[in-house]
Amino acid sequence: MTTRIIKQIDGMIFVEDSIQGVTKFVDEFSDRHTLWNTGADAQDEIKSVEGMTNNEFYDYAEEKLVDIEYETLRRRETIEALDKHFAQFGENTITDHVKDMLTDNLEHYGDIDGYEHDHSDYSGGSLGMIYNRELEACLDDDGARATISRCLSEYQDATGEALQFNDSHDPLHFLVIFSLEWSFRAGVDAVRYALENV
Repeated sequence: MTTRIIKQIDGMIFVEDSIQGVTKFVDEFSDRHTLWNTGADAQDEIKSVEGMTNNEFYDYAEEKLVDIEYETLRRRETIEALDKHFAQFGENTITDHVKDMLTDNLEHYGDIDGYEHDHSDYSGGSLGMIYNRELEACLDDDGARATISRCLSEYQDATGEALQFNDSHDPLHFLVIFSLEWSFRAGVDAVRYALENV
């Protein structure tokens, strides 16, 4: 990696990897740094930073570093909340899939409500498990079957009625789909509660 310093003020450094064309901010006194910025965004940021006064640059860099610290904290709180919530179910195909969906993609969303809105529609394939063989694998997993039973019980407790089957799906596949969605929303609620206290 070949880096060049574009601007440096009081230990706050803006560097470019001149081969890859990516940039990041580094605080050499605290070892804080942002993730690499890529593509056109990186080139635009170089032009912007080069035109900044020293004070503007320092404030801008500090804001970037605080943002990444906050996102790191959000991710840690998300993982801890999901681990705690799903520990009661044990590891299984359904809960592992939901945890992966939440922890792999949450950083792209400014808030958990936006994330839930974009990812809670199974029929659109947004939860990622869209093939019959994947649904059938859940049915072969003892832990996943226990999760399905628990989701059905929670649904009945919450609504006061038994789940009505959707005629457009294979009944067993429908149970997996329902459990994925129910578990996803429960996971989102656990994350939302945790992030309210960040």
